[in-house]
Amino acid sequence: MNAELKISNETLPVLAFNFDQLKGWATEIAERYADMVVTEDAIADVKRDMADINKAKKAVDDARKEAVRRVSEPIRSFESQIKEVCAIFDTAYAKLGEQVKAFEDAQRDAKRKDVEGLIMEANMNAFGNPAHLGIPIQEKWLNKTASWKTIREDLAAIIERHMEEEQRKKALEQARQDRAAAIENHVAGLNSMHGFSFPVSRFLGGRNLDLTVPLEVVLSGISAFVENENTQRERQTAKNAAPAMPSASPGAAVKSTPQP
Repeated sequence: MNAELKISNETLPVLAFNFDQLKGWATEIAERYADMVVTEDAIADVKRDMADINKAKKAVDDARKEAVRRVSEPIRSFESQIKEVCAIFDTAYAKLGEQVKAFEDAQRDAKRKDVEGLIMEANMNAFGNPAHLGIPIQEKWLNKTASWKTIREDLAAIIERHMEEEQRKKALEQARQDRAAAIENHVAGLNSMHGFSFPVSRFLGGRNLDLTVPLEVVLSGISAFVENENTQRERQTAKNAAPAMPSASPGAAVKSTPQP
């Protein structure tokens, strides 16, 4: 049986009261003090008047609250009864919801195991190892609306991205190794040319292995460094090989210039 809420009486409450009389009374009291100038010797009397004003206001406001409470009582009773009816619906809904949730959870758990099997299968096909790539299960895959075709496509995309990333890392590492080998060969050639024995490790760091810096720039910088070292060595060698200037012996006579 269907039932719907039917209000048999929607008469709005009407509160008739002596508004004009109250307003006139409050206005009359306020006008007494409209032009009043408070002096020091009248403070005590003024405070008594203030207390009377506040007392009158409180009496009117308390009467308002009591009237609202009496008029609102049927509304509060109506709300309480409707809430009681709604609570019955809530109880029935919650009981059914618990059973549905338990059933759906069981379905998700069963599907989770099937998805785990798909992940192992995808790993096996791509890497020959069912546990090669740890792919976390996405909650959307466990929804009833998620098709197996969609899950397989998602897994294939994840594996493809992983393989692309691995290839990128390998290419990056290979590029670093190639650069290190080029630097090593370049340093060996410079050492052989100039008779130095600079270790290659001295040049395998920082900016030299930064792949964003062109290799030609790196090799040119190394050549400039070695050339500078060679120039300094040649200067030092020339300086060491230069003959020393003869110095006057202590007993030598100083030849005097004849007078004109």
